Amino acid sequence: MKGGRQRDDLGRALEALSSQERRYLLRAVVEADPDDWVAVEDALADDGLASNELVGDGGRTSSTAPTVADEEPLLVRAHHQHLPYLVDRGYVRWDDAEGRVRRGPDFEEVAPVLALLDGCHEQ
Repeated sequence: MKGGRQRDDLGRALEALSSQERRYLLRAVVEADPDDWVAVEDALADDGLASNELVGDGGRTSSTAPTVADEEPLLVRAHHQHLPYLVDRGYVRWDDAEGRVRRGPDFEEVAPVLALLDGCHEQ
């Protein structure tokens, strides 16, 4: 039955990595030392997201019509959607009061999949 568990783990990891914001958060945790905390804002900013999206000053650089996601600042989406999602799956531990994350008990389930995706992206 081990093969079924591995497929389930892979499916969970791919689902988690389907969000760009979650990939940014997890990539920052991968790059940190295993016991270190990473500031959520730094994790999102380090991957080149515009500062106006982080804080939601309403600025847009594209000519497309705004969506609900455009109107909601990235840090708010991370707080209410992406971080709880990653915590529920055990990929990260989140210190909401300090605004930081670190590796969770099931982090090793998602880390190799992220590394594989990053390796494919670099080629």
